[in-house]
Amino acid sequence: MKDDVEFPTIKPLVQSVITAPDGTRCTIAAFGGETNWSLAPLRTATTAAQNQDFARKVGSALWGIGARRVFAPSPIEFNALVLEDTSVLREHISLLPGLVMQRNPESPADGTRLEEASDAGVFSAGGCSIFIAIFRKDMVFAHAGRDCVIDRTRVLSKGKRTGRKHRSVVDQIMHVLGVEKNSPDAREVHVWPVWSIRPEDFAHHLDAKNDVHRRYNQAAAEYLPRYFDERAVYRKDNAVHLDVPRIGQTQFMSYGVLEENIHFKHAYLHDDLPHTRGNEPNKRYLVAVVRNW
Repeated sequence: MKDDVEFPTIKPLVQSVITAPDGTRCTIAAFGGETNWSLAPLRTATTAAQNQDFARKVGSALWGIGARRVFAPSPIEFNALVLEDTSVLREHISLLPGLVMQRNPESPADGTRLEEASDAGVFSAGGCSIFIAIFRKDMVFAHAGRDCVIDRTRVLSKGKRTGRKHRSVVDQIMHVLGVEKNSPDAREVHVWPVWSIRPEDFAHHLDAKNDVHRRYNQAAAEYLPRYFDERAVYRKDNAVHLDVPRIGQTQFMSYGVLEENIHFKHAYLHDDLPHTRGNEPNKRYLVAVVRNW
């Protein structure tokens, strides 16, 4: 598609530009408002054809912020997987004439590489953060919800069992970037946690009525303080509060990423965006990371 083609565009509710010291940069944007931006109606080309108005709306939003190739991994399993090869997203969904979103609901994942200018990574969110990492012009974006950075099985078993190969999506991000733990390269990695639910809103009540939630919350209160300081995990009013950006910071720093290279300017959720612990727990906004250069 030629860039001089014009389509109606939609203004993001929130938009900023992130720039690494070498000039590599991306635009981050969130689309909210009255629309529920859940991408569930666009799981496949077949379901997208049945929801053409919504597909065009998503396309108009992404086109307006410079997206020309769109990757939308399905983060439904919080499996901490980052795709090295975007061809895995083999389901091609037309958003606008010539603007295609690549998905694969049969291969859930939390993130991908963004290799070229105008590549976009997108997902619908309800308070889950994004981690963006840049290393020598390599860029990775990843959905970073609680269970992406913390292995739920490890929490519930208090460290006795593991539920997946990597403890955190952070491990996968560093693997895709090709940076080994405590290597000199780690000092060149720059990370941005973006738009996480705030820890004061992310209370895990130790006396929760739901048995499943109560069991997890009590295990988290015992297990997580072994690995994270009180900035990342703290107790208040019979609840444990989790700060996902700080948890990610600890994990990146364990690889040797410098604390000053983890940038918190955009770490927490904009007040106008809904989250699962708020008044509209089922509403989703659209998150997009578009590589500019």
